Amino acid sequence: MLHDSRKHIRELAVRHILGAREKKTNNSDGLSLFKLPKLDFEAADYIDLIDWSNYVVTELPLIIHIKEKDLKDMCTTEQFPVLTFEEFQCRTQSVERCVKLISEAAMKVCGETSQKLIY
Repeated sequence: MLHDSRKHIRELAVRHILGAREKKTNNSDGLSLFKLPKLDFEAADYIDLIDWSNYVVTELPLIIHIKEKDLKDMCTTEQFPVLTFEEFQCRTQSVERCVKLISEAAMKVCGETSQKLIY
């Protein structure tokens, strides 16, 4: 929503983010429980897919570094906002498991003992 070309959608996103930040400071335990929201597949726009009144909005880790002033500036400008994000490794547990299996298989084929078996 922050990257939407429509100004009123960006304003809505900023309100949700600032509200989430305010709730985070009031609730100091640091952990948030994620519940999968129910989707309205009859929605005309993507912002209506979720009933925002029944959903607890939490701040995304990707946007924590964006200052409040910069968020508000995104609402006032008519230009498309340019956002930069930190780079994160994209490795899930299943990918790590596959890397381990492939490494083990490669060692059996490429190891010293396997070369002796070939000759």
